Amino acid sequence: MTTSDKNVYILGTAYSGSTLLGSALNGHPLIAYAGEISRLPFFDHGPVGTACFVCDIKGEACPIWTDDLKARMEQRGPGEAVDVYRETVGTPVVIDGSKYAQWLRSVQASQPLPPHTRVLLTTKNPFSYASSIKRRDGHEAWLAANMWRDTVFDCLRTLVSLGLPYLVVRYEDFSLEPERLLRKVCGFLDVEFDQRVMSFWKQPVHALGGNLGAYVWYKGVMPDSPAPAQKGGDLHVAQTYEARGFGGWFDSKWRDELTADEISLVLGTPLLGDLCSMMGYKLERLLSGTAL
Repeated sequence: MTTSDKNVYILGTAYSGSTLLGSALNGHPLIAYAGEISRLPFFDHGPVGTACFVCDIKGEACPIWTDDLKARMEQRGPGEAVDVYRETVGTPVVIDGSKYAQWLRSVQASQPLPPHTRVLLTTKNPFSYASSIKRRDGHEAWLAANMWRDTVFDCLRTLVSLGLPYLVVRYEDFSLEPERLLRKVCGFLDVEFDQRVMSFWKQPVHALGGNLGAYVWYKGVMPDSPAPAQKGGDLHVAQTYEARGFGGWFDSKWRDELTADEISLVLGTPLLGDLCSMMGYKLERLLSGTAL
């Protein structure tokens, strides 16, 4: 690793825009998004995945996620997985989008994290999160709110314990003003902002995991793609993202998808308000629909 190299880890909740964030940053010539490395079966963290999402959905062999790359990652372990990916793609900055705090702790246990490690903590507000979990996974809103709280708490506890610099990335900021957010992220990563991140789909991305909605603008992903709904979940939502484009919108689906009773149950979650404040959310403003 050289002084310009950086290992970047995304932590956060599910459905928080992590794949979209990683893909957008992948448009930068100095940054590569590896996807969710923890999905590899020999690492045993979360749902198993071994294929590059975009190449797989297009029915193509991935030039990056080869059997050789995966074998080298298995041999060298979690602590060097990002380095193995860097050796293959050649960019100084590599992003692992695994999101699990437990995975980051496993990386640290395997090999001490280098001094140039950075963390992006992605989140979406707990109402929107509960709506996504209810629609996609079938969990009740009160349970989803507890999952949000526990995940955010675990991420913060891990970051403090490991002493890592981190930046909170709210999905609402990203979807509304992506350029402003990406400029902030580039500054945090000590790389100059590059306008190509705003048309990131013009650059190939080779990443494990993710969801269809984050990849809809890549050529060949949506039209005539084989069984797209089975490759990444909610096809209708993905089509909505494709139609409205990258940025300039605010996700408020939860207002129609959660009942008043469900919203009340989310609000009653112990410690929710404190953690929302730490993530930069103001509950009263979220409920009024005026701002974050």
